[in-house]
Amino acid sequence: MTMDCRTARKLLDASRPEGRDWQESELRAAAGHVDGCPGCPSALAARDRLDQMIAGAMRRVDIPAGLEARLLTRLAEACSEAAMPQPQPASLPRSRRRWLAALSSVAALVMLAVSGWYWLSRSEPVLTMHGVHGRLEESLFQYNDDGELQPQPLAAFDDSFDARIADAEWRSTVTGEPRGLDLDDVVGDDVAIYPFQTGRGVTGWLVVLPRQSLVDAPQASIPSRSQAHFGRGPQVAWTTGDQVYICVVGRGSLDGLLREMYGGTA
Repeated sequence: MTMDCRTARKLLDASRPEGRDWQESELRAAAGHVDGCPGCPSALAARDRLDQMIAGAMRRVDIPAGLEARLLTRLAEACSEAAMPQPQPASLPRSRRRWLAALSSVAALVMLAVSGWYWLSRSEPVLTMHGVHGRLEESLFQYNDDGELQPQPLAAFDDSFDARIADAEWRSTVTGEPRGLDLDDVVGDDVAIYPFQTGRGVTGWLVVLPRQSLVDAPQASIPSRSQAHFGRGPQVAWTTGDQVYICVVGRGSLDGLLREMYGGTA
């Protein structure tokens, strides 16, 4: 039975951000629907961006000096106090017992919130290929009045990482300076985007990002059609050294590009 948008989105709302567990058996049908749906990718990408904005905001807060040690010390003290004999609640006035119970609940919530904030502030930004593909699709393309795909303007790349292209042949296709895109709402661009044009007229964008920023960097060292992501513009990714490359085709075919650059489409 064909899955509808509402059902697919409801199922995937229970998944982790950026499709990290979409290959689980109970989510595959929903993920398959999203791959062929014109509306669901942008809706789910908006949800992921909200998750990333919240995590990014938490990470931008400076960690107070000695916070970890103080939290661990207080936790140890609390455990010791819990093991000691406690006064019977009946020995206190009812209003006092209620106040202490409320205070304990608030303290527990504060400790939980601080611990969560501390963990998020210590963690590094985490991107997935699925999420990156979706953001690139959203950011690079828009439809004009004639229904044709046109590139959107992006700000100049801010040199937040070394985005120099290692492959000399790909460097020779670049036709302009790199533009930048922030994917996780933390200060600094996460990808550098170069416009390119091959000798046979295939045009598009070569996207560069650090391998360490991805939890699922491609294993392939050259692009392969079997690993391509298809949407408004075909995207194919591969890894070279410490960098991940994503080629987004704007004009021409992916097969033609792979034949020209690598002699095949496998």
